[in-house]
Amino acid sequence: MLQIKTFKNALCIFVVIVITLVIALEEDEVQKVFKEHEVVPDVIPNSPNKFLNVTYEDGVVVNKGAELSIDQLTKEPKVDWEADEKAYYTLLMTDPDILNRLRGKSREFPHWVVGNIPGNAVDEGDVLRAYVGTGQPRGTGLHRYVFLVYKQPSKLEFDDRRIGRRNRKNRNHFSVQQFAEKYNLGIPLAGNFMQAKCGNCRSCVTRLFGNYAFFKLQYFVLYVTFFAVINLNL
Repeated sequence: MLQIKTFKNALCIFVVIVITLVIALEEDEVQKVFKEHEVVPDVIPNSPNKFLNVTYEDGVVVNKGAELSIDQLTKEPKVDWEADEKAYYTLLMTDPDILNRLRGKSREFPHWVVGNIPGNAVDEGDVLRAYVGTGQPRGTGLHRYVFLVYKQPSKLEFDDRRIGRRNRKNRNHFSVQQFAEKYNLGIPLAGNFMQAKCGNCRSCVTRLFGNYAFFKLQYFVLYVTFFAVINLNL
């Protein structure tokens, strides 16, 4: 009996050691990947400890900065993490390369912000900025699309204006870090990111804001061209 008890104790210690090593290895990998692609410090000063599970249609998985096709990312993905059912969480998806990553410019564009998520039930959260698919101006290179989940200190009263899918207003000049500081969210619990680029300007604009946005852009170009021609003839 003593030998069996000793064996069980040794087995328990072994399992604890293995689990600790696995957790430590994952934390190291998350930090390495986030720093390698400069998500740290471009988006956040400190990396999360765990990878976030993000899956698009047809099983397309967001995986440690791997490049994906724009066509695969139009619809809202499924996001999952180890959650406390009694806690509330905030989910953010941001593009820090909305201007041009290649030129060293950085300004975030929030594609998706959901707060007060009970456990990991994203559908039951408070949508602050509705999901818009990936897309960017032609010639701006690869963009990083970063997903982050924060555990909230409690259920929060968000004073941010709610923004629908087709509304670009108030999406510009966003900062994940400033948002996290404003609501005392601390360090992200989990995160992941992908990279994508667009070769067709019209298709990308349409994916972001629908056909209305593109036709509005066309109208603006015609308007500017019209007055430029008038000024040249004066």
